[in-house]
Amino acid sequence: IPDRLKIREKVLSNISKYRLVDNEFMRAFFEDYECTAELLRIILNKKVKVLRVTMESALNVTLSRSVRLDILVVDELNRIYNIEIQRSDSGAAPKRARLNSSIIDSKLLNSGEKFEVLPDTYVIFITEGNPLKGDKALYHIERYITEDGRPFDDGSHIIYFSLSAATDGELADLQHDFYCTDPQEMKNHILAKRADALKNTDKGVNKMSEVMEQLIREVNIENQKVFDELTMKMELEKAKAAEEKAKAAEEKAKAAEEKARAEAAEEKARAKAAEEKARADAEKSKADAEKLRAEAAEEKLLNYQRAFKLSNDMRRMGIPESEISRSIEEAFGIAA
Repeated sequence: IPDRLKIREKVLSNISKYRLVDNEFMRAFFEDYECTAELLRIILNKKVKVLRVTMESALNVTLSRSVRLDILVVDELNRIYNIEIQRSDSGAAPKRARLNSSIIDSKLLNSGEKFEVLPDTYVIFITEGNPLKGDKALYHIERYITEDGRPFDDGSHIIYFSLSAATDGELADLQHDFYCTDPQEMKNHILAKRADALKNTDKGVNKMSEVMEQLIREVNIENQKVFDELTMKMELEKAKAAEEKAKAAEEKAKAAEEKARAEAAEEKARAKAAEEKARADAEKSKADAEKLRAEAAEEKLLNYQRAFKLSNDMRRMGIPESEISRSIEEAFGIAA
């Protein structure tokens, strides 16, 4: 909760320095219908009867975003005026004017109403610089039909008023008054009267204190909103990081499982290959043994045949049987 005593002390110490371009002073100053009407009269060059003035209107653009309008005015013909006082050119970019105009339009038409009931709207930028980069102080932006130059007449008007570009007459006086700190030196008597009331009366100081208190409250709310958004963003990022970490762990576990499965399959393949090799080696050994047995049997048969032939030859030669048996046994290892 803002400290009201400290706020009042701050207002009293700074009130002599306040100018219309300063947000705190501007918010209190243009709550006055007469001053707002005078500002519009000078810029539009026509009288405007103000029925309602709303300072710092927050209009929602989407569920997550809103636009804050400095001054929102309604006149006797239901025309709408959005007055923006911008210290930097970036705050008065053409697309900002388009956005403000479209947001205001979106709030003016109720469901089922015809488009024809839309009132004229004016988006007016009062700027310290010259965002349109021209040499004039006042610019009127209207829509025209390209092919023949006729006005489009959609009721949408955009105006830029530069406080720094050279001009004359009441516009030059208005430029002076926006930067003037002393009400006695202001050139427009209506604006000077309001400035004097805010700066040199208890009622005016109280009003300035209320505005400052509201500004501090809004800043606190905005800071809290930013903090909440940052906290939510951090929580979302934290949750996302945890999710990514869990996903990475899951992928790692899956990779480890696939690796184990591949290693098991490789080990199984190696075991199968070893088993098949052992079987092949056993079959080869068996075949070799059978071959050796066959060769041994064949050799034995040949020895019998040779022994038989030799014994018959020796008998024909008249060699005794005992000598034949000994010779056969020595030559072939066969007992006769």
